[in-house]
Amino acid sequence: MRSLRFVLILAAVAAIAAPAAHTQAPQASLRLAQFNPLIVRGLYFHPGEKIRVAGIVSESKIGAFAHATAGGTFAITFPNVHAGGCMGAVYLRATGSLGSLAILKMPPRLCAVRTP
Repeated sequence: MRSLRFVLILAAVAAIAAPAAHTQAPQASLRLAQFNPLIVRGLYFHPGEKIRVAGIVSESKIGAFAHATAGGTFAITFPNVHAGGCMGAVYLRATGSLGSLAILKMPPRLCAVRTP
């Protein structure tokens, strides 16, 4: 009887501890918030982290720096970069000073061809 009680207590402790051990913070990510002008939004970076965003949008090289907020987010506006309509590929890489890394890849969007 005593060993059964011990096994049940041990199983209960393991069941409670297992989900906590596997809980991870979300991975840093990038999103395009707007196409014209281009606004890039970062999520789940370390609070206060300095972030370098660099890449290629519609065959133009772009780059900028930002600092993550206390909530781990940032937004960067590229006023002279437009990615709407028929655009080329988008490849952006955000590297944080505390080790965060996020990559955004979007293939070129195809435009409909009108025939006469």
